Amino acid sequence: MREGGKYTETELLTGFRQGRDESFTQVFKALCPVLCGYSARLTRDWPAAEDIVQEAFVKIWERRTQFYQFVVLKSYLYTTVRNDSLQWLRRENRKQAKDLSSQQEEPDNQRSKLEDLIRAEVIRELSAVVETLPPQCRQVISLFIEGKNTREVAQTMQISQGNVKVQKGRGLKLLRKQLPDFLTFGFTLFMYHCYR
Repeated sequence: MREGGKYTETELLTGFRQGRDESFTQVFKALCPVLCGYSARLTRDWPAAEDIVQEAFVKIWERRTQFYQFVVLKSYLYTTVRNDSLQWLRRENRKQAKDLSSQQEEPDNQRSKLEDLIRAEVIRELSAVVETLPPQCRQVISLFIEGKNTREVAQTMQISQGNVKVQKGRGLKLLRKQLPDFLTFGFTLFMYHCYR
């Protein structure tokens, strides 16, 4: 090492290429703060910037014999830090988007499971009550529950549409008496709006 601890760029690069630790330390001390600031401006994360710069120095140390000019070494470091910072930023953005997506899906998924559970319970209770209806009335209501409209129910049962409407009205009236209010209301809306 020279007196005063300073090397020319040529001497520093020669020592660096030969694998001298003191040359590496001098290059690191000279460029690390500037590169960290550069990376931090891109990532907006100082600890990540420090990691990125340290990794860049590891890369140049592994390729140290390829650098014959100090300006090429600096250019390689800046390019590596820029590319790795942008890659880190893309990874973080994907991770945040995934986290946000899973946070949004989780309540939807829980709500969907709850709705499925409620729907299954309502159908179970409704089916039990529908089974107590008179036969023709039960068949009309069951066909409506399957998704058929008045005309299709009439064709399936080979009865008039007027008779279907009478049986549907009679069935709803009997269901209202046997079902809790909230189930009766929901079922009536379902029957009225979907299958007139």
